[in-house]
Parts: sequence; C-alpha cells; structure tokens
Amino acid sequence: MESCYKRSKGGLGSTAGIKPQRNFDDLGLLSTLPDKNPVFYDWTKIYFIYCDGSEFTGSKDDPVSYKDTKLYFRGYNNVMEQFRFLDEQFDFYNGQTIVLSGVSSGGIGTYLYSNYLVENTKTSKVYAIPDSGLFLVDYLTPTVSQQVVRSASLPLITLVNDGNKGFPIK
Repeated sequence: MESCYKRSKGGLGSTAGIKPQRNFDDLGLLSTLPDKNPVFYDWTKIYFIYCDGSEFTGSKDDPVSYKDTKLYFRGYNNVMEQFRFLDEQFDFYNGQTIVLSGVSSGGIGTYLYSNYLVENTKTSKVYAIPDSGLFLVDYLTPTVSQQVVRSASLPLITLVNDGNKGFPIK
C-alpha cells in the first residue's frame, strides 16, 4: 500500500498532468518519422496511459483509502474501455494488423492482453512485442520461483480486484 500511495502523489500515479496531445517522434515505435521508425511510421498508434500500479489488471469498483488518499485500481477497466472505444470509433477488431507493445508494466500488459486480442479480433493479425516486463524469478528453481511469484502477486491481485471481477489471474 505504501508503494501505491507514493506513486499516487507523482506523475506515475495520476492522469492529472497528462496532456491531450503528445509528440512521440523521438520514441521508436511511436515515432511518425520514417527515418526513426521505418516500419511503423505511418501506422495508427494508440498510447494507453498507465497510472494505477496494478499492471493493467485492477478492476476495483471502490477506491481503497490509505493515509490521506483514495487509491483507484482500475487498469483492467481502463484497457477494456479503450478497446471498446477503439472498436466503436474505428472498427478496431476488424483491422488488418494489430501490434501490441509496451515497456515495463506495459510489457506485462502486452503479455496479458495479447491472447485477449487474438481471441476477439475478427480479421486482424495480432503481434505482441513486449519490451521488458519480465520477472527475474525465472533464474530460481521452479519451487522457489513459484513461491516468490505467488507471494508477490496474490496480495496485489487481491487488493486491486473485487472477487472474480476483472482480469482473470489466478
């Protein structure tokens, strides 16, 4: 909770300071400049803002009160609403090709939502390109690895979801 609380007080924990328009021309896959992004420069790109600290998995209806702050865990809800909006406005699930990518927690989101997109697109080819978002527990023995992941993940999953609602992580 303390980590989530500290995050909520800065730019990584709130959308309050986010500008409606951003220039990504120096940022690799998001760049619109052919010399910086020769493959994807003219593709439509959608940037999902990350700010709830739950790796895009939170679906809690009510905020969690901690110290002087209400913490909102709605990453899953936000992603699903963005997919719904994109499909309503742009026929997203009927696109020719969808490339899902992310860095850090966005890399984890790429892993988590790639199967969802494969299952829900109608005519699209779906490619997932995570850029980081890996857990280093792979270097441990399976028994220890499972214990570390379970002990690290279950409190977060319990905190950010109401029962079985939201992202189906077990």
